[in-house]
Amino acid sequence: MNVRYRVELSQAERDELTAMLSKGKRAARKLKRAQILLAADAGCSDEEIARAVTIDPSQIAGLGPSLESLRQLLLERKQKILATYETTRVQARAVIDASGTWTQPNPLGTEGMTVEGEGASKRIAYGIPDVLGRDRQTYADRSVLVVGAGHSAANALIDLVALQEAHPRTKVAWATRSSNLQRVYGGGSADQLPARGDLGASLKDLVASGRIALTAGFSALRVSNFSDHVVLHADAAGGSQPFGPFERVIVATGQRPDVSFLREIRLDTDPALECARALAPLIDPNVHSCGSVRPHGHRELSHPEADFYTIGVKSYGRAPTFLLLTGYEQARSVVAAIAGDRAAADEVNLILPE
Repeated sequence: MNVRYRVELSQAERDELTAMLSKGKRAARKLKRAQILLAADAGCSDEEIARAVTIDPSQIAGLGPSLESLRQLLLERKQKILATYETTRVQARAVIDASGTWTQPNPLGTEGMTVEGEGASKRIAYGIPDVLGRDRQTYADRSVLVVGAGHSAANALIDLVALQEAHPRTKVAWATRSSNLQRVYGGGSADQLPARGDLGASLKDLVASGRIALTAGFSALRVSNFSDHVVLHADAAGGSQPFGPFERVIVATGQRPDVSFLREIRLDTDPALECARALAPLIDPNVHSCGSVRPHGHRELSHPEADFYTIGVKSYGRAPTFLLLTGYEQARSVVAAIAGDRAAADEVNLILPE
């Protein structure tokens, strides 16, 4: 596998290049370089990049300086954006933090720790990659492992099976820490959220049919990286057991909130869930499902810092049981409290589906 240039992009840089390609308003040469840069970041070889952007592999060698120029352009734009936000102050009556958790994925290892070799791997992605869209070439006709037992993992797995229809050599494997998958399989036709029920039922059928190879009770210890694949080493009786090889790994083990920019704010968070402390017993995933969380509003979402609130999925911290219906009601209650209408803020009416 010939890889001439090692490229590592930040998520912001990936988004910038993807936006450039989607608009298609730049010169064809610049668009082609953007395609090459994204493919190189994904760990593709020169030959794979050439196939993806329809050029001769020998052309890659002559584009090194241009790739560096494009990266420098992205860096300069990033610095301008940071300078704008770092030097601008806005005085506000109140602050509502709804910044989410998507940029803070949990690692492959247990207990919130990365495993040996994970950080150095170019073949591991987090969350739900767009395997039927912009990331299609990364996963088509590859052996792919998805790690995780939630709905993010379920969506990634179902998309990979759909990709398999057009690319039959795509192999889909699934590894979960838990052996009890009832939460992700859900209630099927009895689920009051039909889409959630269909998602779980479809996943269960694909596992039963053998199109998804399931390994339950999986716990990763380390990752061995090779030029064209990775091998995971799992905890097993008597020591470590190799698992793989896989050409791509998708880690969908949840997210956690980013509070690094709130260090000067007086927060009161639960040490386990990393959510507002008053909310923790209402959303504990060991006790509650999405539908059993009782209505809550501004009182549970506030902090010791006056007029500072956390809402949305970030308010749930590490708990995976958030529903958009909950977020809408949170926002209504908090805005009413800020406006001074305490009666409306305290009257939280929400019926969640089981």
